[in-house]
Amino acid sequence: DEQVSAKPWKHFGGASAGALAVDSLAFSPDGKKVVSTHYPQYPGHVRVSPLLADPPGQVRLWERSAVGNGYDRWSENASLTIDKMLGHAPLFFSPDGKHVHVMNDSQVVRWNVDELKPERFDFKNSRAVSPDGRYVAIKDGDDHVSVFELNSGKRLAEIDADGEWMWPIGF
Repeated sequence: DEQVSAKPWKHFGGASAGALAVDSLAFSPDGKKVVSTHYPQYPGHVRVSPLLADPPGQVRLWERSAVGNGYDRWSENASLTIDKMLGHAPLFFSPDGKHVHVMNDSQVVRWNVDELKPERFDFKNSRAVSPDGRYVAIKDGDDHVSVFELNSGKRLAEIDADGEWMWPIGF
């Protein structure tokens, strides 16, 4: 019969994505940056992806700054267009907070958010990048996954689920 008291959430500020649907969000390790993935929308909030095959998406970088009275403002600092971005694309910061990884149908994109420079690695059907950014898992059919070293493209492992479907995949 232990009682639990919850503290109310504190509002730290907000940001608007405009006419773009927000799919994924990730905080930097220090909590000072947020990245988000977006798809364009038509007026009336109809998502474009069912209407267009493989629409481009955007990754947006937001940075926090204090505005006083305990509130913060999140301002968009930069954006990056990703061709044929997967819906609900996995998105995360590297442990050092310097890179963001996101995938599309044929590439893994590692975006250096300090220098605002993207690196693109050709991997068809990529589904997960390791937290340290060194490895990528590729879906090879419904019951098979291959793991590659991201920088070299060297295949390191193959995982077979013996006819069982694998989805989602994560490190």
